[in-house]
Amino acid sequence: MSQLTPAKKNPPQNSRSHIKILELEKKRLQLNNASPDYIDISNKLSRLLFRTDPEQALSIASQSITLAQSIDHLPGLAKAYAALSHAQLSMSRYTAARDSANKAIQLFIHLGESPGLLDANNALGISYDTSGEYEKALEIFLRNEEIARELGETRMRGKSLNNIACILFDQGNYSGALEYFMRAYECTQELEDPEETGIALLNIGVIHLEFGHLDEALEYMTRSLKSISGIPEAVSGVQLNLSQYHKKVGDTGKALKFGIRCLEGYRRINNPHGIIGSLRNLGEIYLQQEKLDKACYYFEEALELASDKNERTLQAENQLLLGRAHVRKTQPDAAIRILKKVFQFEKNYKTCVYEAHRELSLAYEQKEDYQSALEHHKEYARIKSLLFNQQSDQKMQSLRVMFQLEQAEREARLLKQKNKELAQTNKTLTRLAEQRER
Repeated sequence: MSQLTPAKKNPPQNSRSHIKILELEKKRLQLNNASPDYIDISNKLSRLLFRTDPEQALSIASQSITLAQSIDHLPGLAKAYAALSHAQLSMSRYTAARDSANKAIQLFIHLGESPGLLDANNALGISYDTSGEYEKALEIFLRNEEIARELGETRMRGKSLNNIACILFDQGNYSGALEYFMRAYECTQELEDPEETGIALLNIGVIHLEFGHLDEALEYMTRSLKSISGIPEAVSGVQLNLSQYHKKVGDTGKALKFGIRCLEGYRRINNPHGIIGSLRNLGEIYLQQEKLDKACYYFEEALELASDKNERTLQAENQLLLGRAHVRKTQPDAAIRILKKVFQFEKNYKTCVYEAHRELSLAYEQKEDYQSALEHHKEYARIKSLLFNQQSDQKMQSLRVMFQLEQAEREARLLKQKNKELAQTNKTLTRLAEQRER
């Protein structure tokens, strides 16, 4: 449900992002590395690379911070901290990303630079969202949307609306998510940006899929694919979702077709996150088909790449799926060894943890170790119940935050309207008074 991934470091020559990267790298070579222009170009380059090569993006942003501090280039320093925050988010370093975003925010406030402030706020919100602190994230995105709307910053307003919708989706509030995705789609119509439009259409389609509105889901996803047909990286993202759509409706043949196309597309543009997601998707399709050796092959490849990129979320998910495949293969010893590794992610990935307990219960049952099976089943039930209660609380807190902020927004609009009417009344009275004096 998140924004689709932009071009990677080595996409094909027709990729706009790749061309832009080459242009920026060429300009950097021509500049003095102690100049403000060099820092500004470096910051732009870091922002283009943060999804595709976060380590390089982090290195460039860190260098920009040092250089900007040395020449007291505050605008460059603020943007460097923002770029650093986005790179750290891509590397799952959420606490560090939050610290960098806050430093950027303070600098942008000092400089009075609203677009930069909106971007840094967005990074800060994502850092809370990815850490599971949805109430804080939601409050930041709602405030950002309000600021962006007042400033006429349509692109950032659309991003904020999209991020609000993603939080509501994660909390199971599909009606609320659909409302905010539709608002985000309206922003894309103002921008006339085919990629942004495609993302919005795709997200609306995913919501309809959750509602079980299969015809509507397929319609929006197909429209999304048409909208971004000239953008390879976005096409792969939509193909992944179309594969998941067909998997969900039980047409594994079409799911495989789109899944293979998606994997090929992400490999052509060297998109590691997309490749991992595509490998996992293909593994799940083969798991659904009971082709367990193939499923294991794709989960193992995804897990290896996720470990190499230090993507903890993707590691936890693929570790769980690989263990599940071995349970299905009736290989309990291998399954137990694999599934216990999920517990190293326990702090932030409790959904994977409770599902691992369920699979471990089945694995121990296969070994006829019924005591261990019972213990893991109890842990599965305990953590699932705890998560359900937490998610219910988070959903209520989110609804309360939204209500309070929307109420404050309505009151602000009414006050603004009253002040406008009062000013008009005073203007009229002043004019009448002047006429009487004459």
